[in-house]
Amino acid sequence: MDNLAGHDAVLIVEVLVPVKRCSLGLCAGVGVKQIIKGQASGNILLHINPGPGITCLEEEYMTQKNQYWYVYAHTGTSKRGQKFYEITTTGPSFPTKFNLDYVELENSYQKQKKDLDYAIKSTLGIPY
Repeated sequence: MDNLAGHDAVLIVEVLVPVKRCSLGLCAGVGVKQIIKGQASGNILLHINPGPGITCLEEEYMTQKNQYWYVYAHTGTSKRGQKFYEITTTGPSFPTKFNLDYVELENSYQKQKKDLDYAIKSTLGIPY
């Protein structure tokens, strides 16, 4: 919960334009897929701040088009008035899956439920 309170926006985004140099430093163009916190819509500019002590960006950080990321961001405005969202590579943002396999999730849930029911009934001496 601290991460939610410490950021202006928490979003699930899709990388549309992989990271490259821009007037802010390093930027990526992303499409907002889901809003967890804050306000954002459509496509947004994401400024990627390497963070203190990091001189280069990790090779795998938003370099692939169509990747999904769970992003914790702060809002900002450039000197020229361009609105952007800023994240740091040392922050809690991470790659994720957006389109979850609900059949796989349901099957996993049913198996865990069955295992738990068996363990509870065995412990209580109830025939299974």
